[in-house]
Amino acid sequence: MEGRTKLEFQIEDGETPTAFPASKSTDELLGELDYSQATKRPQIIAAFCATLGATALGTIIAYSSPVIPELESCDEVCLSDSQESWFGSLVPLGCLFGALSGGTQNRFFGKKRTLLICAIPFLVGGQNVGIMFLGRFLGGFAGGTVSMAAPTYIADISQPSIRGALGSGFQLMVVTGIWLGATFSLGLSWRWLAGVSAAFPLAMAVCLYFMPESPLDHLEKGENEKAEAALLWFRGPEHDVKRELDEMERQLRIAQSQKVNLKHLKNRVVLLPLGIGLALMLFQQFSGINAVMFYTEQIFAAANTGLSNEHSAVIVLAAQVLATAASALLVDRYGRKFLLAISDATMTVALVVMGTYFYIQEGKEDLVLAEKLGAIPILSLVLFCVGFSIGYGPIPWLIMSELFAPEVRGAASSIATGLNWTSAFIITFTFASLKAGIGSYGTFWLYAGVCAAGTAFIILFVPETKEKPFAEIQKLFSRE
Repeated sequence: MEGRTKLEFQIEDGETPTAFPASKSTDELLGELDYSQATKRPQIIAAFCATLGATALGTIIAYSSPVIPELESCDEVCLSDSQESWFGSLVPLGCLFGALSGGTQNRFFGKKRTLLICAIPFLVGGQNVGIMFLGRFLGGFAGGTVSMAAPTYIADISQPSIRGALGSGFQLMVVTGIWLGATFSLGLSWRWLAGVSAAFPLAMAVCLYFMPESPLDHLEKGENEKAEAALLWFRGPEHDVKRELDEMERQLRIAQSQKVNLKHLKNRVVLLPLGIGLALMLFQQFSGINAVMFYTEQIFAAANTGLSNEHSAVIVLAAQVLATAASALLVDRYGRKFLLAISDATMTVALVVMGTYFYIQEGKEDLVLAEKLGAIPILSLVLFCVGFSIGYGPIPWLIMSELFAPEVRGAASSIATGLNWTSAFIITFTFASLKAGIGSYGTFWLYAGVCAAGTAFIILFVPETKEKPFAEIQKLFSRE
């Protein structure tokens, strides 16, 4: 890389830009690189530091459920019914705005700096309703930004053989944060719970400060020496860093030789990945995951387990954490597409069974049978959460970071992530109306139908991206 102070964005002799870039053969690009001498530990450490922001987001999501009942009887801060609704919904609303601006923040600040800046709004809180609401919105904004920056940072720094496992770590840390928030709430007041939750963004800022920036971010700014130093830190001295950097630089030259505008949406290399990413986000949320989790307490109450609602929630969330961890271990062995299909099919079965139970219970035709089947909704709920966590929870975020070409990844990811949070808000908002209109059983059967359609979509249209370089993934969409 000596003698290069600025990345020249022009096509070299013999290179022909495609309808969209990076469609060269795998032999010419990253696919033939030998990673056998690369050190994985620095990549794992950096990925863990980045996903601490996901843990912070998880604790914010978990905060409202135990805190709202406490604030109903608190002398200093008392929430009305309408304020309680806003207290919970301001987080996904903030996440939506954070996600939509995340691509711009990544380009302007770089992914590492964006994550560092996010630590600040995570910490906002106060002693009155107005400041608490501001803190909820800003925490959501930071969470939405983190959901953009962390997966793309991890995708940039990780070698193909561990990219899937490290990418799945984002969702694992989110559900871990939710579980920790629910667990801490069993013995902490709302003030102490907020204080403990603040530890995670602080830890992210401290740890990530010592990590290098993404080599791709340095290359895009023409900082070739910094890019080489960063890649050397992530791969170790035994890896052929110069060759990998040359291939990364070649892709960027081709990619950035063309400006991205609306006409590129007609290009299948952009349109098809964007369509798949948006569809996965829609199917993920319209599976009813947020509504089902919202209904957890009623399901356990109907089953008459004898456990408190709070302890029941901790049990379900623990199952989610274990299943998400299993997904991180399995995603690079069995592939994204296989786990997604198994995940969606499992959720379909769980929702059908859950709907059938509530059909028997709400029909009141055989209450004795419904009482005997009291364990069914619990098992169905756990099965649903495990199914979601092993595939549909983490993998859409991972695939989103793999499908898009570098020059459109920020904008496309912002659109997909924004759609995800918008869908989450819609599902949560409409759940009560659906339940009142078609009953619990009809609602769960409706979600089951969405999951069945999602399974068919995955089998027919979602490509396998396991251990494939970005150039090869893009080549899948450039074929006529």
